[in-house]
Amino acid sequence: MGIDTQNEKLETGFGCTTARLLRSLKRRIKGDFATSAQSALDGDVDAEAPGSYCCDCTLAQLDPGQCGTILRLFGNSQGRLRLLEMGMTPGTHLKVLRRAAFGGPLDVYVRGYHLSLRSEEAALIWLGEDEAKIPLR
Repeated sequence: MGIDTQNEKLETGFGCTTARLLRSLKRRIKGDFATSAQSALDGDVDAEAPGSYCCDCTLAQLDPGQCGTILRLFGNSQGRLRLLEMGMTPGTHLKVLRRAAFGGPLDVYVRGYHLSLRSEEAALIWLGEDEAKIPLR
């Protein structure tokens, strides 16, 4: 029995029907994810949507599509210096593009480039406009 006859035999069986169904579902899910990821990269998120600009929170609390302005950096001097070297200076506007699953890194658009930050680093960046609302750390 050759390989071609085995494939023809499998095409008519139950296992192959299930495999074809799973393959078509996988293609459909992959296509939807790719479309949504590309639209996030292209900036198709409505800038006028309520809640898209956030104040008085950390960068780690933002969802994809939301943006804010850096007001202050927390943490030790080494960590703050590292963030400053990456362009995270007070007064800089940024936008969260993507967030990885299970508390992974954030993809942030800042100063014309994409930057990936760990969630721990993003929690050290305070967004807002009023210095009176900065929490004590």
